Amino acid sequence: AFVTSMLQDRKGDMWFTTYGSGLYQWRRSPQDTAGILIQYVEENNFFCDYLMTMAEDKNGKLWIASDNNGICSFEPAIDKTSATMVVYTEKEGMSSNYIHTLAVDEESNVWVGTSFDGLCRLTLSSGDQNGIFTQYGEKQGLSSNTVTSIFPSRNTNNETEIWVSTTDGLNFLRSDTTS
Repeated sequence: AFVTSMLQDRKGDMWFTTYGSGLYQWRRSPQDTAGILIQYVEENNFFCDYLMTMAEDKNGKLWIASDNNGICSFEPAIDKTSATMVVYTEKEGMSSNYIHTLAVDEESNVWVGTSFDGLCRLTLSSGDQNGIFTQYGEKQGLSSNTVTSIFPSRNTNNETEIWVSTTDGLNFLRSDTTS
């Protein structure tokens, strides 16, 4: 297995997604610099071992992309037995379970780049974990359905802009086209 992405969360813990060995958390210990390493894997009821990338939303929830099982929202707890996990797949409305990349914008929309089926936006209402998926693909003007990177930004009018790279070019979505 190899590390596919790294993230330091707002508490200072380090997170590592891997391709084949699930998710690792290096929890800092105030007493020493060694910390504690925790592994989350399928055999212990984690959603997938083949992970591509992750992002943290403004509430501290991790969003994790898998190679073959959609995405997962993950809220770690003090001990790994009480973590909260919600999995989103084609069954819940995503265009594909094969995810290449994801990002979270300032409104906590989760932007999901699939390997072959374009871009999805997951919009969650307050307190609702079901959410609504909106699809963007070649039919909606995306240069390719293979999304390689997503970057949310803000313009000078404080509007959300989404930069999307694909295997066939760079795409730009403004807030008036993303609502």
